[in-house]
Amino acid sequence: MRIDCHLHTNRLSCCSLIPPERACELAVSRGLDALLLTEHNQYWEMETLATLQAGHPGIKLYSGVEIAMAEGYHLVAIGPQLFRGMVPFLTLGQLKALARDHREDLFL
Repeated sequence: MRIDCHLHTNRLSCCSLIPPERACELAVSRGLDALLLTEHNQYWEMETLATLQAGHPGIKLYSGVEIAMAEGYHLVAIGPQLFRGMVPFLTLGQLKALARDHREDLFL
């Protein structure tokens, strides 16, 4: 299975110029099986992702998030959405505590 595990789109990340629809088309044309949309500090709403998925049955779509950490680096998170809307500015310690509190949801 071939997956792009870190993709920003112009819908939710200001650093990207590619519309999500075009990203799906390109991914299919390049033989990818799935895309993990990892926008900056924001998950895709499940309903919006489902609509995009319905228009592109040739590829499986997932939503992750790229979190800007207080320590100055970025971390890509995959799994259940622990936040609605924008992800708050977190320290690594806060993120670890959040993961511990939700370990059943995160399959840890």
